[in-house]
Amino acid sequence: MPYSKLYIFNGAEVVTGPYVPTERPITLTDGTTLDVVDVMGFDSTLTHCAKDDDKDDDPESQDSLIVSSWQRWFDATWRYPRT
Repeated sequence: MPYSKLYIFNGAEVVTGPYVPTERPITLTDGTTLDVVDVMGFDSTLTHCAKDDDKDDDPESQDSLIVSSWQRWFDATWRYPRT
């Protein structure tokens, strides 16, 4: 089950938010109803962070570090093959 949504824009901005697992019924095409645990992505509260990019801004600011950290995580995740 995914734990969050993450959008990275040009390595400079991040929008992220946690999925909150929710129990809900779903109905299959044959009419069977199942109780499932689902993540309702549209209910996620999103947080925006942007890197400081001007000469006078701090590249070690909280937002800059958050963007860099998520970018490193994304790059490392896609670097290794899945089994």
